[in-house]
Amino acid sequence: MIKNKTLKTFYLVAFLIIQAVLGYFVQTTSGKLCSSISLSIIILSLLTIIIFYKRDTLHFLTLIAYINTLCADFFLCGLVDFENIKVVAMVFFSITQIFYFLRLYSNHLYTSEKRIHLIVRILLTVIVLTVTFIVLGKNNNLLAVISMFYFTNLFINLIYAFIQIKRAPLFAIGLLLFAFCDTVIGFSFLPSFLSVPKGSFIDIVNNVDINLAWLFYTPSQTLIAFDSAIKKG
Repeated sequence: MIKNKTLKTFYLVAFLIIQAVLGYFVQTTSGKLCSSISLSIIILSLLTIIIFYKRDTLHFLTLIAYINTLCADFFLCGLVDFENIKVVAMVFFSITQIFYFLRLYSNHLYTSEKRIHLIVRILLTVIVLTVTFIVLGKNNNLLAVISMFYFTNLFINLIYAFIQIKRAPLFAIGLLLFAFCDTVIGFSFLPSFLSVPKGSFIDIVNNVDINLAWLFYTPSQTLIAFDSAIKKG
């Protein structure tokens, strides 16, 4: 833990600058070099969370969530490949959202708020998964089910993060950018399950010339790590 305020400020400013530079190189490189740079963004964010770690519920849950984020990105970065790799990655991402849920849940001040949160989360998850089975039918598979579970919990986390935005504005914005990133990635998966018309919004997003997912993802993960770093124990 860095206790000196000047040193802490210097580190956090350097962290933001380095993340911005790495984010630029993600957009201007390709192949394994791009994958390595992308993974470096997540590793540096996790390192920042560890450096400023405090022994409390918020920091512990954020740390575990971020470790799972790193695991997911490791499998998705293209440096390794095996059958069902996307399923494994989505499982880790789902665990990330579960721990972010626990962080948000622990911030509720009243038991009634916690009860409502649980009911809403369970009902929406069950509804979304049921609709997924109905809509996809024979095209349904494990990846689709896990992905919809993940997106549902990300969406609910996002709503509650903005309900609690006064306590953690950077975390809320980070989750919003996280959702934008995953929406872009979700669009790229859709042609595997459904027919996407040429010239549609989804088709345009899928064929944009920039790495749109990481354009959102880099600041997302940076803000979540930054939020953890500046939180008092």
